[in-house]
Amino acid sequence: MNFSGCSVLARLPLWISTNDTNENIASSSSGLLVFGIKWGDVKAVPSKKTLPSPGTLSGPGNRFWLTITLLCLTVSVGYTQNCALHGYLTEAATQEPLVGASIYSLETGRGVITNYAGYYSLSLPCKAQQQVVFHQIGFSPDTLTLTIAQDSSCNVALQVLELATVEVNAPRLQSRMPGQINMPVKTLARIPVMLGEPDLIKSLMLLPGFAPTTEGTAGLSVRGGSVDQNLITLDGSTIYNSGHLFGFISTFHPGVTKQVDTYKSFFPARYGGRLSSVIDVTMKDGDATALRREANLGLINSSLLLEGPLAEDKGTFLLAGRFAHSGVLTLATLPGYLNGRNLLFAGLYDFNAKVTWKLKRNAKLSLSAFAGDDFWGTRARQSGAFNDALLNWGNRALGLRHMRPLGSRGFVNTRVNFNSFASNLNTSLRNESTNNLLARVKTKGVINEFGARHEYNWQLTRHRVTLGLEGIYQSNNPIKTEITEEGEPVQNFDGGPVRSLQAAAYAEDTWSVSKAIDFTLGARFSTYLTTGLFFPAMEPRTAIAWQHNKQTWQLSYSRMVQPLHRAGVQGGSSTLFYEYWLPATAFTRPQVGSTFALRHARSWSGGQWSVEAFWRQMSNQVEQRNNTTLLGIGSTPNAWVQDVYVGGKGRAYGVELWLEKQIGILNGWVAYTYSRSERQFPQINAGNWFPFDFDRPHDVELSLQYAWRKNWQFTANFVYQTGVPANFPDSFVRTIENQVRFVFTERNNGRLPDYHRLDVNAVYHFTTKRKGRDAKLVFGFYNIYGRANAVSLNFGTQGITSRTSTDTALEVERLAIFQFVPALNYHVSW
Repeated sequence: MNFSGCSVLARLPLWISTNDTNENIASSSSGLLVFGIKWGDVKAVPSKKTLPSPGTLSGPGNRFWLTITLLCLTVSVGYTQNCALHGYLTEAATQEPLVGASIYSLETGRGVITNYAGYYSLSLPCKAQQQVVFHQIGFSPDTLTLTIAQDSSCNVALQVLELATVEVNAPRLQSRMPGQINMPVKTLARIPVMLGEPDLIKSLMLLPGFAPTTEGTAGLSVRGGSVDQNLITLDGSTIYNSGHLFGFISTFHPGVTKQVDTYKSFFPARYGGRLSSVIDVTMKDGDATALRREANLGLINSSLLLEGPLAEDKGTFLLAGRFAHSGVLTLATLPGYLNGRNLLFAGLYDFNAKVTWKLKRNAKLSLSAFAGDDFWGTRARQSGAFNDALLNWGNRALGLRHMRPLGSRGFVNTRVNFNSFASNLNTSLRNESTNNLLARVKTKGVINEFGARHEYNWQLTRHRVTLGLEGIYQSNNPIKTEITEEGEPVQNFDGGPVRSLQAAAYAEDTWSVSKAIDFTLGARFSTYLTTGLFFPAMEPRTAIAWQHNKQTWQLSYSRMVQPLHRAGVQGGSSTLFYEYWLPATAFTRPQVGSTFALRHARSWSGGQWSVEAFWRQMSNQVEQRNNTTLLGIGSTPNAWVQDVYVGGKGRAYGVELWLEKQIGILNGWVAYTYSRSERQFPQINAGNWFPFDFDRPHDVELSLQYAWRKNWQFTANFVYQTGVPANFPDSFVRTIENQVRFVFTERNNGRLPDYHRLDVNAVYHFTTKRKGRDAKLVFGFYNIYGRANAVSLNFGTQGITSRTSTDTALEVERLAIFQFVPALNYHVSW
């Protein structure tokens, strides 16, 4: 007898009963048992294949690792009396693996989370009846009543929760790690959209602790940290710039995103290299049931997606691409250009591809690729000349991953990847009448990175164990500059790349002390090697979580090391969009940071609220010197070191409040964060602590979603934030050419005006009349009341008539990019 949803290996005794009838169902001697259960309903579906027998912990390599694990970790006495329930959790419609889903027993309180392959292993008492809940946000949960006598396989497929008005009363497994957020793509699609399509980074910015650096840039600041302190990965490959089009659109195509896991307090031992946060993005494998296409046409950008199964059920594939037709952005700034202001223009493209092959013993091999580029430009008139600036940047990523179960309780993952980031800044001055080139400065930065990771995971009775090794080779040439005048080369500065090798070994154990308490202890030993510097470091991590009924308390500590710095222009009033990624050297030593966090959360039938306090302290910080350009100009290699201050200290602290309503036709959340982020350098502000570039004491986000009738959905977002720090001049001087030069003596001694805006969207879902395809229309308005939020300030003087005149006044002009942007998108899938 075969059923759909739960598969059991042949000849393993298994008894399963539904919640309503308690009828015992025994497995047949061959084939697999599959259950597609929605609240007690059982349906039969023929099975195509018989699963192979599970692998065992055999072979000298596996026995070695198991021996080390048993010696190092305390395993509960009752281990031999427990059986492992393991398998894959997928989406019923597409067979797409569900990442970060919850599987837990109501009787024992034990629970696990599916990994990046949708695989789980849950330890249960043998021959004892258990109610096991399979749950993922955005899906109808399934509850199975099981009695197993041996290690058994159970593959479950969940149905998508279609209606937002349905109230789900099944228990929900709360994450017990402070600051951890698991965002499935189904939830992402329902979060209020920006510019007509769901957006990963914009959605994160509506959560407590996440904020944009400055409107008009692609940066993300987490708890007052800088852009470089966020580890952003796509299928294991590092993405150095996560935004398109001034940061309005995420680098991550929403149609190819399967899961987003973020960490901002406790960092699992497998992650390293950043201080503030980890944003781990997993791509979809592709639809395993049928060929599927999606098309999206909008005012700003359009996209196309194709996915489906490979021949003979050997695997899946996915292809997707996006490009911008951003003339509306240029038109929005054209009136200002005609009145003497800057004309802005932008463009983008990105491409995603992934192929996943099914191998023997439930193993999988996947190859994923990503390529994306942006360009941003301005044109301004000044004294009979055109001043043009063109910035373009791009990410490349290629990754190969092999995954397979290791017996019934383990999983092994091997990954190799290559990724690169390149950015170019080209500024030129041309004669307005003849268009002849008067002067040009070209700056380029390139990072190439090769990485590999080998990791073992075991789910024992009360222990979840991770062991792994990781290595990264990086070549970083942050600044290469060419200066041309009158079409002739004048200077060329190229310090050459800084090559480095990073290696790490890590181990972690999450011990379920009781039904209510989890204790996690992990360590990561990392080394960084480059010319003139060997930097070994121990990075301990620990967390304890107590969960009882609907309350959760979490306390954590993590230490991180980051061998990378980011710098930008300082000592002026304007914001430079160009990023300089500086490698750690004997001069710019790796950043080190420690994070403490305490969180309390409480849930109820309609939602949840939480409060979390955090403290982060940092060392070996880098800041750019006043009145420098950081163009790498000098006679020695890596001359950029003369333009930065090193050895600084940093601290960030605050409290985050969160209130969410999860059910009903009107739902959403409100988040408030009070936080401070400060730096201290002996050479800046007389050695006193000063506000960091992304210090925002107050941050409020309100997000509402209203489902009207069956096909209409309305969303609104309101954001209020304290203005970011800015440099204000203390005085000015007159040059011999009778020009005014401002003098900046203190760093971040002022602030931009407070930032706030309101976005509204309406989504209409329908089926096309001609071919019956699923489609939707999105109407939206970004910054609907036209607030001119300043991204930078330009300073000038009034009333100066001569060199000896003292009748002067400071003139401040705020630069705002977009005050009102409409959105219209048409999306269809078939």
